[in-house]
Amino acid sequence: MNTHTLRVGIDIGSARHRVAVGLPDGKLIDEFDIDHHAAGFQLFFARIALHEARHPLPVMVAMEGYNGWARPLDGKIRRHGWPLYNVNNLKLARSRGSKPSIWLAETPRSLSTPTASTSPTPSAP
Repeated sequence: MNTHTLRVGIDIGSARHRVAVGLPDGKLIDEFDIDHHAAGFQLFFARIALHEARHPLPVMVAMEGYNGWARPLDGKIRRHGWPLYNVNNLKLARSRGSKPSIWLAETPRSLSTPTASTSPTPSAP
């Protein structure tokens, strides 16, 4: 994994998703919500493009995809060519000895410290 990246973390919900954007040093530079429909996905890509223009770094995206709510955003991210890492909140919580809801409150910190419980999602052919 390239650690010199623009880091995007997505907390998936059934109707809305929370997005955090950070720099390689762990500094949080943006947080926003998107709706789970085409206009929300367009907002996501437009907002990340603004950060790419300001910080010319490769983009890396990490998202939790519990219960299938990550679809179709996960496929759109892969088709965009960005590496996509799947975060298993339950496994991550166990490794940190905390509850998943506690870990979610610490999302910005997670952008600066990759863990062994994240694994890249294979790219679509």
